[in-house]
Amino acid sequence: MNLPLVANLIVFVILLMGLATTRKTNWSLAKKVLLGLVLGVFFGLGLQLIYGDSSPVLRQSVQWFNIVGNGYVQLLADDCDAAGVCFYSQCGCAPA
Repeated sequence: MNLPLVANLIVFVILLMGLATTRKTNWSLAKKVLLGLVLGVFFGLGLQLIYGDSSPVLRQSVQWFNIVGNGYVQLLADDCDAAGVCFYSQCGCAPA
């Protein structure tokens, strides 16, 4: 790993830790998600301005960021749909 990649990952982890502190607030989930979205947009914009579109450092950084992003999406993709219908027989959804 090179220094710019490590620096990007450190800033990313600091942002994640900052978002984690919102657990101690009385903010709604919508506000927390909106804050994460805004921080992510500004962080991504900053990376684009610093490195440009086709930077190998940026591509490597995004691969690492995707680990967290894909994990979050998997967490949101619950075993049940909005109506409580199970996608498989032992998902544990409460009947609607």
